[in-house]
Amino acid sequence: MPQARRSRVAIVYENKDITRDIAPYLKSFEYTDNAEDKSDEIQITLEDRDLLWCGDWYPQKGAKISAEIVVSEDGIEQKLPCGTFEIDEIESSGPPNTVTIKAVSVLFSSGIRHDKLNRPWENVTLSYIAQDIAKKAGLELFFDSEDDPNFDRVDQVNQGDLAFLQSLCQRTGHSLKVTGEKIVIFDQEKYEKQSAVLTLKKGQDNIKSYKFGSKNLSTYKSATVEYHDAKTGKTHKGTFTPTNYE
Repeated sequence: MPQARRSRVAIVYENKDITRDIAPYLKSFEYTDNAEDKSDEIQITLEDRDLLWCGDWYPQKGAKISAEIVVSEDGIEQKLPCGTFEIDEIESSGPPNTVTIKAVSVLFSSGIRHDKLNRPWENVTLSYIAQDIAKKAGLELFFDSEDDPNFDRVDQVNQGDLAFLQSLCQRTGHSLKVTGEKIVIFDQEKYEKQSAVLTLKKGQDNIKSYKFGSKNLSTYKSATVEYHDAKTGKTHKGTFTPTNYE
């Protein structure tokens, strides 16, 4: 007889597996895998009727936490590693007493976001800058783009390493994200052209719920794109104005 599908989340806090300890209190777990320009995020919501998280179990901001989603069906387990995160925010609310722990994949302890630096970079490629920043932060670099622009000179002026690298990626048409203790830089257009890895059909697949939305509150009359060619030193600019807003 087929077994029902079950899911659970495995949590490791500062290298200690706390999955069983928190299981009786776990209300929900959310994992957000952002495509670009934002860190991956997790949110753990816990029932706290005994006020454990207001005392000895209170988590430390900046503590490392890793998570893995495990799905079991017919004796077969499938695992989705969510990555490693640092606790960024802790909320307590009630009644009923509830604690929410929020963590992001950008490691604050590395200083990659908050340390403001001034540094000139000369005759370097985008991947070289990214590798240097990743190494200093104790992260790996995954660079997946055939285009690796060269900069004769670019100045980092009172910027954190991550913000500086992100600005370079935006200028050169690359996407950036930090996930699983890695800096990932990729060509989004290349990824969008690849075949789908999963297709879900309403009424056929195990879709518990779905939600789509459409709004025009952020509709603009035109869009302007600016690109600086580091090789020629020229800046190209173009404006697109749509004929309708539907």
